[in-house]
Amino acid sequence: MNKPLLVFAHPGEAAAFLEQTQKAKLDPTVYFPPAIQPLAGKLHTCSRYDVLITGEGIFSAMNKTLLAASQGVKYSSIINLGICAGLNSKLAINDFYKIRTVYAHNGNAPMFQSFPCHELNSDSEIKSADLMSTFDRVLEQAQAKELNIFAPLVDREAYGMAWAAKELNIEFMAYKLISDLPYQNGHEDEAQNICESIKEQSSLFSEKIYYEFQSKIAPYLDSKEHIQSTANNIKSDTYSQLIQNKDMHFTVSMSKALGKSLKKLELKGVDLEKVHLLADGLVKNYPDWRPKQRASELLKAISEMLNPFRTQLSKNLEELINLGLTPQIKDRINIKWDKDFEKRGFQINTWIENEEHRKQLVDAINSIDLEKFTQIQDGNL
Repeated sequence: MNKPLLVFAHPGEAAAFLEQTQKAKLDPTVYFPPAIQPLAGKLHTCSRYDVLITGEGIFSAMNKTLLAASQGVKYSSIINLGICAGLNSKLAINDFYKIRTVYAHNGNAPMFQSFPCHELNSDSEIKSADLMSTFDRVLEQAQAKELNIFAPLVDREAYGMAWAAKELNIEFMAYKLISDLPYQNGHEDEAQNICESIKEQSSLFSEKIYYEFQSKIAPYLDSKEHIQSTANNIKSDTYSQLIQNKDMHFTVSMSKALGKSLKKLELKGVDLEKVHLLADGLVKNYPDWRPKQRASELLKAISEMLNPFRTQLSKNLEELINLGLTPQIKDRINIKWDKDFEKRGFQINTWIENEEHRKQLVDAINSIDLEKFTQIQDGNL
């Protein structure tokens, strides 16, 4: 049976796990060709799992996880274990969390791609939350408050590891122990002292993580039937009730989109009763709509629940465009942009029948502040 790869950012976090691997330290020539043997000293093995130390930062975590997991051993899963910071007063040091979704923040704005984590049946015994990985350390209250809008936990590596797992098509899980609370720190020098304190307590944190892993995670890794892929983790009653709702009509493609969206909502910990309330509201408030129209609007509303930041960006773009459009052309012009915000700029579709129409189009294009438009696309609200 394939074993999991346990990935840590620092040796201190992995200390309790490394004790189990010291008698069977990996021979670098077994897994790694000469070109990447410098990484081999960071990888350790034992019969039940391998332990990888990536170093600090998203890119180091991504690169080393990719290298380690793409060689001779086929891993059943990649599991990030380690410490993180808690960003609000509801959290406490030594709290242990299962991560639902991993996001990233580049210092200016959140990055658009996120990675949902796979789950085990035992995860119901563990508190869960979303996690934000950042390019820089979070040392001040202002940073903590900004990031807490998106996720209550923060680290600097999980996003890179999740990215690597996605590229390699390997199940990814993450579990974090809260080591500090930067939202309490008023000054950077105090926060720097916290970093030193964390290093001093790293062995205690590692023992706590090892205990949680051995008691609540490891027993469920030995049996494939305990792995709950997100593809199989949906409350069938919610899906079936919506599909069978006579006031809504989902086409085949819309049914698939609904299933995927409901799975993502569950993974984020959203109460699916909210979806039922949305559906009931559409039926009650729009009695003249066709069933397919209500179903389409429900999918749109669910998408907004899943991606509130992206939804806000789209609303800001629409407001910017509508500022300069006259009533004469607003109904004749269709302006589109990349909904995933991977491409900058916009596309215009219209029909020009005469010179007046051409002039209206030119005026419409000139009215759009392209610089501001692309700034919004880059995440600057």
